[in-house]
Amino acid sequence: PNQVSTSTTTSISGLLKGSGGNVAAAVAGTDYVATNDSRLTNSRTPTTHATSHQSGGSDAIKLDDLSTPDDKLKVGC
Repeated sequence: PNQVSTSTTTSISGLLKGSGGNVAAAVAGTDYVATNDSRLTNSRTPTTHATSHQSGGSDAIKLDDLSTPDDKLKVGC
């Protein structure tokens, strides 16, 4: 890394990283996500399934499975 002060002049362009006056070039995929990064794409088609979680659904979720009941939980009100 290079030490940078108020008197430092440079022709560096691009993304930089550093702290405490130490500067280095940032690396795509390590220091930032580039716009062509495959992690930014999600080609899956969303599917609806909330009704299957309702009472009587194929994978109904019991209230006790969603959270730990406490004295603030009012069931059947």
